[in-house]
Amino acid sequence: MASDIRSALTLLSQTCALSIAAITTKSDAQELPLTTLRADFISLLSVLYSNTTKLSIALNPSKPAYSAALLPLKDLVSHSSTLASNASLFLPRVHGRALTAEVHSTAKSVLTALQELAHAHLALLTHPTTPTPTPTTTVDAAAPGPRPKNGNDVYLAKTGVVHELISQAKANPPDGLSVTNLIAVRKRWREHTEIIDDAVAVLGIEADPPDDDDGNGFDDGWHDPELDSDPGEQSPEQIALAKTLLSIVERTSALFHDVRGALLPPLRAPAQTPPNALLDDLLDSAPPLVAAVDNLATQIYGAPDDPSSLHESRDSFARALTSVAIAVKAFWKGKEDTRPASKKGSRAYFVEQFAQLNAAVEALQWTIIT
Repeated sequence: MASDIRSALTLLSQTCALSIAAITTKSDAQELPLTTLRADFISLLSVLYSNTTKLSIALNPSKPAYSAALLPLKDLVSHSSTLASNASLFLPRVHGRALTAEVHSTAKSVLTALQELAHAHLALLTHPTTPTPTPTTTVDAAAPGPRPKNGNDVYLAKTGVVHELISQAKANPPDGLSVTNLIAVRKRWREHTEIIDDAVAVLGIEADPPDDDDGNGFDDGWHDPELDSDPGEQSPEQIALAKTLLSIVERTSALFHDVRGALLPPLRAPAQTPPNALLDDLLDSAPPLVAAVDNLATQIYGAPDDPSSLHESRDSFARALTSVAIAVKAFWKGKEDTRPASKKGSRAYFVEQFAQLNAAVEALQWTIIT
């Protein structure tokens, strides 16, 4: 019986690998309703969750029940392949690029975790370990506290990974698998915004470094009296640049928040959903600007006698900013918006904000302090 289980686990591992490779957009696929595709996808994940639980309970090394593992293994092989087929039916041009990418990523992550679980069970069959007191259910495996690291812990951990990935995808919106492309874009845009917010926090510290001469006589033990100065001490020019960059990145963060609020409305908003093409183009414009923000923030560690790096980062930021501005303005193509620039979220408002931010970036340079 153990040999049959070994063969079935090997087949499951191979099926997962083939299924991962097969997840791709089928250009000739039939256009199916998003609600139907998503419901089927979630149902398949539920079946995989259930059979993963059954498999790991049946193959508990302390008391294996090989005959009980055959049926869940058969179902896992079948439904792993079906999950990949379902994921491939999501079409970027129909259902949105962001949502399709999220579905593909979720499916690949679950199948990869399932493949690793199969490997863990195979390892236990090949090299059984001395069993330690093991929970009778996989839910108990997540209980806090240190546990001995052996083969038992590996298969329990791998089971937990599969469960966690599926639970995340099945969570209620907006935390679970996105219901629409708008939600998928909004979710990713929030992630980009958080990265920029992190840069704001770092620059805030660099722009206002703590005063070492605070008179409290505190010695953290790191100071070397033989050194005349702290090699990590910022120069006045670096602090000045950090303050300027902080203003620029703060405005970039505010702009990202404004875009999310005005163009990527939450579920409760009654406004008509923008076309997927506009949403996807907007999202695609974000990563280069986020990378440019990160690159620009690192310039505070440079020196004013070599401004070329700052100039390159500045120009890269300006180009990326232009791409985002174009993607934002496209939301008003063929539409009239008479609201003034003082009205947040209006076309005139974004035109003015982008122009002001671009002017601030173009003026960016080292300031020599004497």
